[in-house]
Amino acid sequence: LWMARTLLTHYILFRGWNVMIIDADAIVFRDPFLLLDEFDVDIIFGVGIYPHNISHKWGFTGCAGTAIYKYTPNTNYLFDELSRRPNNEKDDQIRLNNALFAMDMTWVNHEDSNTHIGTSLRYQTRVAIVGEELICRYLCKKIIKGSNQLFIVHPYTMKKAEVKVATTISFSSMMLKDKSVDFQEFQETSISGWFKTVCLDLSM
Repeated sequence: LWMARTLLTHYILFRGWNVMIIDADAIVFRDPFLLLDEFDVDIIFGVGIYPHNISHKWGFTGCAGTAIYKYTPNTNYLFDELSRRPNNEKDDQIRLNNALFAMDMTWVNHEDSNTHIGTSLRYQTRVAIVGEELICRYLCKKIIKGSNQLFIVHPYTMKKAEVKVATTISFSSMMLKDKSVDFQEFQETSISGWFKTVCLDLSM
């Protein structure tokens, strides 16, 4: 499944489309494609801690379960690196981060945020691994209350379907109870709005 997702993503990019990958238990607040322009990068990832050999070197990793790819030649270089990874790397997050490491990424913190901006010394591909205030993963319970910056809520859970379903329901309930969240704005600017835009583009 992970290999198929990588191949399909590359195919869609080859057709000239930007691509967003999110796990089924992620909740979208606002149009995540806006992050590409906000940080002026080719690729966006949520923050991860796995694989540990990479997080020990960088202090973080890219999360394959929340990824946004812009249709650029620089993005294609990442998929070239992925195609050269050994076949025994069955986990897409291992393959992804090892490919980024092979691209000789140098990282800087973006201004006052918790976002890391990386540039490949080999290809000039620019990658943002965004802070939890934008795509939360490990601190969702702390961040979600009163936040007006979140684009995606992707809470970390055990890899069991029933646990993921229960967690998604729980966080959806928290969002609905949070009086600081403007759900009229949420409805107009988040998934419903940009999904309509995508459908309109496809129909043209």
